[in-house]
Amino acid sequence: MLKLKVVLACGVFGGGFVCIVPAIAQPLETTPEAAKPEAAQASREGSESGLAEILVTAQKRAESLLKVSAAISTIGQRGLDDVGARSIGDATKALPNVSIASQGLSIRGLGVTALSGSGSTVAYHVDGVYQDHVQGFRTSVYDIDRIEVLRGPQGTLYGRNATAGVVNVITTKPSFDFEAKGDISYGNYDALMTRGAINIPLSDNFAMRLSGTYEKSDGTQRLVSGKRVDGRDLLTSRLALRWEPTDRFTIDVNASYVRQRNVVGSYVNNANAIFPNLIVGAPLLGIPGNNDSSNPIVVQMGIPRNRAAGAPGGEIAGLTSPFFNSLMALFKLGGYKSLYPGGDYNFRNRSHIDSISLKTNIRYDVSDAVSLTYIGGYFHEKNKSRNNAALPFVMDYGDLRANDWSHEVDINVETDRLRGVVGFYSFQHATHKATPGSIGIWQPDFPTLIPFGGSAAGLQPTLLPFVESVRNERDKDTTRAIFGQVGYSVSDDLRLIGGARYNIDKISRAIGTISLCPLGSGTDNGARPNEATLIPPLNALKACSTIAAAVPSFYLNRMTPAASKTFKQFSWKLAAEYDLSPDTMLYSSVSTGYKAGGITDASAAGSERFYEPEKNISYEVGLRTRLLDNRLNLSLTGFWTDYKDLQVSIVRNVNGAPKYVFTNAGKSRSRGVELEFAYAPTSNDRITGFVTYLDAKFRQFETPNVFLTAPGDNTPVIIDAAGNRLAGSPEWAFRVAYSHIFDLGSAGTLTPMASTYYQAKSYTYFTNGLQDRAGDYFRSDFNLKYETASKNFFVEGFVNNIENKRVPVVSVPQAGMNFMAYSEPRTYGVRVGFSY
Repeated sequence: MLKLKVVLACGVFGGGFVCIVPAIAQPLETTPEAAKPEAAQASREGSESGLAEILVTAQKRAESLLKVSAAISTIGQRGLDDVGARSIGDATKALPNVSIASQGLSIRGLGVTALSGSGSTVAYHVDGVYQDHVQGFRTSVYDIDRIEVLRGPQGTLYGRNATAGVVNVITTKPSFDFEAKGDISYGNYDALMTRGAINIPLSDNFAMRLSGTYEKSDGTQRLVSGKRVDGRDLLTSRLALRWEPTDRFTIDVNASYVRQRNVVGSYVNNANAIFPNLIVGAPLLGIPGNNDSSNPIVVQMGIPRNRAAGAPGGEIAGLTSPFFNSLMALFKLGGYKSLYPGGDYNFRNRSHIDSISLKTNIRYDVSDAVSLTYIGGYFHEKNKSRNNAALPFVMDYGDLRANDWSHEVDINVETDRLRGVVGFYSFQHATHKATPGSIGIWQPDFPTLIPFGGSAAGLQPTLLPFVESVRNERDKDTTRAIFGQVGYSVSDDLRLIGGARYNIDKISRAIGTISLCPLGSGTDNGARPNEATLIPPLNALKACSTIAAAVPSFYLNRMTPAASKTFKQFSWKLAAEYDLSPDTMLYSSVSTGYKAGGITDASAAGSERFYEPEKNISYEVGLRTRLLDNRLNLSLTGFWTDYKDLQVSIVRNVNGAPKYVFTNAGKSRSRGVELEFAYAPTSNDRITGFVTYLDAKFRQFETPNVFLTAPGDNTPVIIDAAGNRLAGSPEWAFRVAYSHIFDLGSAGTLTPMASTYYQAKSYTYFTNGLQDRAGDYFRSDFNLKYETASKNFFVEGFVNNIENKRVPVVSVPQAGMNFMAYSEPRTYGVRVGFSY
């Protein structure tokens, strides 16, 4: 290992080599506007002689992908449509070593592994503005120029949360020609999507572009009640303006609005493989289990069977299996709706999100060699959700407000020998989240329970009294940074690059929980959640105020004073690029990444209160070349990344109660090889794909399992995760896609495209248990597109996931059980559209 590192490091200073491979499915044309970063325009076709040149702006300047010493892949709007991508998360199947989970993106096995915390290790940018919320991965991507994905730490130019890589979304900018396009598609699961964009030149130097999408579907999973989940109800809109008062001065402004009313996906209990003393559903009543995600009848969470003392997880006192079977019988038969007049405990999880964003890019070319750029961003989100995922009679609600502000000033310099950028960056993120929760049975109709064994189970109205709790969180993060990167041409063939960044991050958090009203039978507090009620009425708490005041013990934890901590870090990069020929480049690089630490829980004490920054150092070598008269593009990358204090989400006892917290894994490693290719044997044929090998493992990590105690002892068992694979890191993966254009002359063209993706087994959680395992699988797609000779009209049929293979993408341990979220099943449909 040491020998390899020395070789790679020496390669940097000795004019060595490192490269990355672009996903060259979407070539980009070189235009006279290419001197500006936004000028890299996507193109469907390559040149007559082969594949077109690809331009990217990953290093804050427009340049050929062949000349970038970083592991980068690109995909344009046509490529997204070809793979059936509705969102950036869907596009990951066409990108090497990139995967999606419910909490965000993962690159080379590194990503977010928590339900909350300091954010992902993959930085997500839209038009140069950092987005701090994972919802962006699921919103529709339409009317974009391209997506650029940089793999490996990008601490120098991007800084915040870029230890695993960066995703850049570059939207289509207004132009000074009229343009209009749109399409509508319909598929199974009653999936409807409409999209449209119009570009209007208002004068010789001022233009406007308006685009939007609407998407709605019923969802791909059913609850035992027959209701569907995983449904989408999504509206997006974007208004972009461009003003060019002079040839040297450009102002771009865009504002966007996103409205989500999604029925959030359910989690499926996958614990039986490890804990045979757990049941799912109610077997005595014929309700099938749900370990098999293809089963159309699934429940959102499993029900624990009463266990003897000393069994894994301990005993659940007072809750007998017949009691839970009675509840599940009512759940199965829709009894909750009839039990509680005006209330429905059998409701679907929902997420209501409204967000607006404003982005500004102002560029002034001071001279032919120097330019000044300001990038500003504002983001506001309101997120209301409800969830009864834990048990049918346990509910929680979420109400979140978030605001982000960012400012960046860049100075770019480019001469014959020298090119570089220096800049200043400022970011502030603030959230306020309130999470009311409920547990209990409100005014149960006791006689109704008798036919289902309620009396035999000892079910009494006072067994599950109503309890209302409210958890409040206030978070504020600020970042200040200065950075710079310079490249110098030692000769016509050799270039040396150096960069550095200094970050100051301050994290503050206040948190508190209030539990109210442990009420007995016959007490009506007036709050009855149902399908029409997202957040219970606030007067539900008013009835409890006098009781809580009289009995202060009902307040379990008041709002704690804000805890805060400041982190400072210097990051750097060194690289060397060498041209073997005009079409072949070798490069090597060594770079560092950093992700600020944070506050696990402001109510915790001592060392449990904070977790440390995550740091890494990465070595890369590679080759990029164009062969066969530009008909074959190859990119080969080798990388080795060492992590210190990798941030991992686990469950630990905090103040005597199990909570999800962040902790630091001592040492981790990610190493591997990536090969990407694009081949055009003829002007009408395209073959693209990639092959990856990934070895991503923990090297040092021990943590207690609060759900598993030693026999006869309440001491948690210690998990030694050294040697375990990181979540979402298959050892092998490959993808190959082929398309052929049949020229029908004046009748137009017919283009079939087929692709298949293979992934070796992986794990959804760091414990690498049987319950976390995602087996190896193939996933294939096919689409057939007819386009008129004028290219003004098209009709397309598509089918995704032909094998109908559903695999787990995330797991959430809860009370000794393991709950899984799965990928989508087979989807198919038809799309028609126009373009002028």
